Amino acid sequence: MIIYNFALLLAALVIIPFLFWRLAIGKETTDSLWQKLGAYRLENPPTGGIWIHAVSVGETNAAVPLVELLAESQQRPIIFSVSTQTGMKVAQSRLAGKALCIYFPFDFPFSVDRALALFAPASVIFMETEIWPNFMHHARCRGTKTVMINGRISDRSFGNYGWIKWFLAPALRDFDLLLMQSAADAERITTLGALPKTVRVGGNIKFDRPLPNLSEKKAIAAEFGLPDGIPAVVFASTHPGEENIFCGVIKGLISEGLSFFPIIVPRHIERAQKVAALCREAGFTPRLRTSMETGGDLLILDTIGELARLYGGAAAAVMGGSFIPHGGQNPLEPAGWEVPVIFGPHMENFREISLLFLNAAAAANVMTGDALKDALGRWLRDPAEARKIGIRGRELLIQNSGALKKTADTIANLLQ
Repeated sequence: MIIYNFALLLAALVIIPFLFWRLAIGKETTDSLWQKLGAYRLENPPTGGIWIHAVSVGETNAAVPLVELLAESQQRPIIFSVSTQTGMKVAQSRLAGKALCIYFPFDFPFSVDRALALFAPASVIFMETEIWPNFMHHARCRGTKTVMINGRISDRSFGNYGWIKWFLAPALRDFDLLLMQSAADAERITTLGALPKTVRVGGNIKFDRPLPNLSEKKAIAAEFGLPDGIPAVVFASTHPGEENIFCGVIKGLISEGLSFFPIIVPRHIERAQKVAALCREAGFTPRLRTSMETGGDLLILDTIGELARLYGGAAAAVMGGSFIPHGGQNPLEPAGWEVPVIFGPHMENFREISLLFLNAAAAANVMTGDALKDALGRWLRDPAEARKIGIRGRELLIQNSGALKKTADTIANLLQ
């Protein structure tokens, strides 16, 4: 811990100017910065509750059903923390009246100590692999139960963590319970130093999402202004370098005489204008979701929290983050709408999920942009076959549900 805190002190020389820069460009607010420093400025803070931490939007959406379940079954207040503004917007909209939404403190000793002293939580639950040594140490010293749920160790992370195993092991041993998504994840976190008696396989709570109402599909298409009678293809959560690939795929399919409406959803909405400019250079007439324009031959979704619903108006979905070495994006949301999914070669962050989909013939995996064009072309020419794949995806969600209740019950037992 001494080495870690000394490194944090040195890092602060860079972090502090960086934070002021983020404040200047609107990525932080004065309130978010104060909270991250452990100053929450609440008149009557809830104490003795359950603190759940999710980093950003994806983890927040996955955690919402757990919050709702714990709020019903536990007579304790719920505190929900995030690290990003986008995560906060989603949390506040979905958890209003159910949880106090705050920003997670920086891992400086003074900030985590102030936060833990203020809320005095009975337990702190971390979504996926969040490891903060000072927070863990201070929580254990206060007798707070600490739990990791939905834990996963990707191929890349396992290799990187191996170099700092000496540092991670003490923090992992501060956990009272680590519920991992799979046996492979459980084995990896034990190898990194977690106590075997604290490690269990709990499954993936992201499968336990409320299934959307398929009868809303036509209404959703109208809501987003999608052309009537033409299949829509969503290129979801795209990253720099992928939009060029996807624009080439779209142009190639159009040149083959296929009629469809493409939708590009940048992973970070602040890139929307840049993506729109790139699409114009490729010969398209894009329109932004937030604009008052109509028409156009390509839609760019530049809003937060609408992608999950947008899938309901699509005929197919291509997962961004998988055609560059990023690790992929979650295919479960489109699968809930019976939308067939295609992903590229880089799905390391969703290894278990992608394998389940492929083994159930509920998705397609391609290695290149040309292969993506061929796969999408087959689906557009044979929508009945694409629909079969989409149906298998939704069935897969139903078959793999159950982790949510198991996780909630395990947390309840730990608190008792």
